[in-house]
Amino acid sequence: MNEKDIEKIADKIFEKMEKRKSGDKYTETEAMLRSYPLYKINLKRNEDEITQIKEKGLMAIKSKPVFSENIKGGAVKIEGIPEKELNRIEYLEEENRKLEKRIFRVEDALKYFERDKYFKIIELRYFKNFTIEEISEEIGVTEKTIGKNRTRLVEGIQYLLFPEVLLD
Repeated sequence: MNEKDIEKIADKIFEKMEKRKSGDKYTETEAMLRSYPLYKINLKRNEDEITQIKEKGLMAIKSKPVFSENIKGGAVKIEGIPEKELNRIEYLEEENRKLEKRIFRVEDALKYFERDKYFKIIELRYFKNFTIEEISEEIGVTEKTIGKNRTRLVEGIQYLLFPEVLLD
C-alpha cells in the first residue's frame, strides 16, 4: 500500500464522517421538531411550580413539613424564601431559559417554511404524530410525495437550526 492509497482511504473515511455528521443533525432536527410541543408544556409546568414555591413553599408542595429554625425552647418559621427553595427556583428559571431558547430557535426556523405548500406535513408528522399514511390521506397526495417533501422541509429547517452544517 502506497501513500496515494492511504490518502484515498483517508478521504473516503473523511467523507463518511461528514455524511454521518450531517445525518446526525438531521436526526437532531427531527428530535427538536417532535419535542417542540413538549418544550412549551414543560415551560408552563416550570412556571407553575415557581409560582407555587413562591406562594406555598417547596416543602408544602411536596407534602412535607415547612422549613423551620430551632431557637431556644421552640421553633420559629423562617421568614422569606429558604435557600433550598431559592435553589429550586433558580434551577427552574435556568431550565426555562434553555426551553425558551429552543422554542425560539424552532419557531424562527419554522417561519421560513410556513407558506410552503407542504408545510402541513411538518405539523402533522412532528406535532401531532400522524403516520405517513395518515398524512397522505389528510393532504390528499401520495406517500412518496409526503416523504420527498418532508425530507426537503426538514433539511431546510436543519440548515436554519444548525447553520454550521452548511459550512462543513
